[in-house]
Amino acid sequence: MKSTSDIKILQWNIRSVNSNRANLILLANEESPDIIFLNETWLKSNQNFVLSSYNIIRQDREDGYGGVAICVKKNIIFSNLKKFNSEVAQFIIIKIADLILINIYINSDKNVSEDLFKQLLDGLDLNKIIIMGDFNSHHPLWDESPINRGGIRLVNFIIENDMVILNDGSRTLVQNPNSSLSAVDLTIVSSALAINSNWKVISDCGNSDHYPTILQLNLSNNLYLKKAFVNSYCVRNCSKADWHLYQHKIAVQLIEKDSTILDYNDLSFIMNRAADDAIPLKKCGSYHKIGNPWWDEECFQWVQDRKRAINVFNNVPTLTNFINAKRCIAVTRKKLRSKKKQKFQSFCETLNRESSISYVWEKIKKFSNNNSNSNSYNISDDLKQQILYNMSSIYIDPNFTLSPTYINSNIPPFTSQEFNYAVQDKKFSAPGMDDISYSMYKNLPLIAKNYLLKIYNKCLFEGVLPDSWKKYNIINILKQNKNPTLPESYRPIVLSSCGGKILEIMIKNRLDWFLENKIVFTNEQFPNAVCLCAFVCDIIFLSARHLYI
Repeated sequence: MKSTSDIKILQWNIRSVNSNRANLILLANEESPDIIFLNETWLKSNQNFVLSSYNIIRQDREDGYGGVAICVKKNIIFSNLKKFNSEVAQFIIIKIADLILINIYINSDKNVSEDLFKQLLDGLDLNKIIIMGDFNSHHPLWDESPINRGGIRLVNFIIENDMVILNDGSRTLVQNPNSSLSAVDLTIVSSALAINSNWKVISDCGNSDHYPTILQLNLSNNLYLKKAFVNSYCVRNCSKADWHLYQHKIAVQLIEKDSTILDYNDLSFIMNRAADDAIPLKKCGSYHKIGNPWWDEECFQWVQDRKRAINVFNNVPTLTNFINAKRCIAVTRKKLRSKKKQKFQSFCETLNRESSISYVWEKIKKFSNNNSNSNSYNISDDLKQQILYNMSSIYIDPNFTLSPTYINSNIPPFTSQEFNYAVQDKKFSAPGMDDISYSMYKNLPLIAKNYLLKIYNKCLFEGVLPDSWKKYNIINILKQNKNPTLPESYRPIVLSSCGGKILEIMIKNRLDWFLENKIVFTNEQFPNAVCLCAFVCDIIFLSARHLYI
């Protein structure tokens, strides 16, 4: 049973994501892992692979075999460190807080050199590392198969880097009982993590010939890492905020601070600290079971029969039980494919000319497990750079020159009335990278609003903006039925700082007033929704619905 202080990592040599998708979903629903390591994904770069509730990082092999993928639950913030791809091995390295995770697949020991293992840890902090994957290496430390060169080099690598192998001698490969016990799926951790780790093998191998393995790591003594897994990217629930507490904490901090220091970073830090105490977090990123529209009780019974057959073989590894287990695996695979086809045909027979297009597409995506979002696609760093270039090149003239700055000393400073008017009607909007929403600006105490106005006026008269307002969070959303390898297939959504947008609104309001007051517009022009015609239309619309202004 997993506690809230544990993280769970599932590793599986899946031997084709496409043929084992249903079993992967079943396994994810049963185990609810935070992270999934997949080996032998057998995917090409132009093929989509999505898994609901997870972000996916992939390293595919050019021939469509081998390959690795890491699936990270969507409430966990991580960073990509390194990828490697060759005919011999593929690996991915990611970092979560101060924990480094490595997923590796080595398809043969023939050309595995010591340089590969050195490259694996090059430049990494060795104190908190987890390595899981299919090494195709044999050594008496973890199995009974004849020792090979890969096993010798791997043992030297483990000793030199003060690491521990967690395998307990259990087989991870379904094989003829006359063969030696083989465990090629290994879990290696830094010695500092070993005491807090629990490792086990899951007996159901699905359509693969490898058993999945589970690593459970206790985080109770590591608050920094625990926060990264439990609270990362949870949304503040402003509807349940204690605004009096929020205002009090900000006011106390600003009174203690020298108000002559006009630094937005200081103010944003104080606002976020107060929000952490006064605004609860929504329960976001919790795991939701992945749906299969064609899965029913009969499918469940077939899988249970397969598990029983495999367990019988594991407990009594005779040739008869081995053959029966392999037969049961094949029969279950055939029945599940037939069930999916049958349910899809039944769905198609229910369609008619009145069927909603959106309903049809929704069902089709569920049958293909393709309910995805932008983060579920394998967007390479090169592709991200191309998307960014396409965004900027449209709007930026390469020959652009900045005109000499002209400052009108008669411009009055922004007032609190202008600030309140700018934020009064702002509805919820996703915050920028500073994580401060419009509601947090609206509910500032008077001392903080005055402090913020000084910052805005400094921007107005000096023309210098805080650095945090120049940083944007760009989310690339894949357009429907588009090739995910092309930059034009994505619709970028840019999240900017709400503080910067408030300044834009105040400047825009002043420009509106100036242009109208100086009668710059012709009589034939009018601002949006500011004309007699719009007013009359509103009256007619409301009267038709027996409403009044």
